[in-house]
Order: sequence, then structure tokens, then C-alpha cells
Amino acid sequence: MADGNSGKDTPGYVTVGNIGSPSRADYTVLGNNVNLASRLADRAAPGQILVSERAFVAVRDLVQCTEVEQVRAEGRLAPHQDL
Repeated sequence: MADGNSGKDTPGYVTVGNIGSPSRADYTVLGNNVNLASRLADRAAPGQILVSERAFVAVRDLVQCTEVEQVRAEGRLAPHQDL
């Protein structure tokens, strides 16, 4: 994303589909990994991509990352290292 910001986490279990009632359903994705990625995206500056430490381990041989700070994501017990 050239003009936006982004947060990434590694794949995990999520719920995907139409959530709601028959009269009002929205297609959505729910789960801890989705929440963490959203929190990272909210903290990212324009043009910046923040990734979880797990995502970094998965791609560290493919991309160059710079450590910026640890973040305590709402709803998580341990802080996450943003890279």
C-alpha cells in the first residue's frame, strides 16, 4: 500500500462468512489474528507496514525489517514487537 498503512499477522484460526440474522447479515472475518492485524494497522504511520513477531519470523529471509517498538495490543496478555 503506497498511501495507506497496514498491519500483518501470520495465519491462524478465524471465522469467515455472513454473520448476523437472515434479515441483516454482513460478510466479515473474526478472530484473534484479525484483531491483532487491525491493532497493528491502527498504529502504523502512513506508508508503514507493522508486522507481528510471528509474521516477521515467517518472512525475515525475504524482506528487510526495522524494529520500531513493542506494542501492548488491547486484549493481549503480552506485548508484541513491531517490526
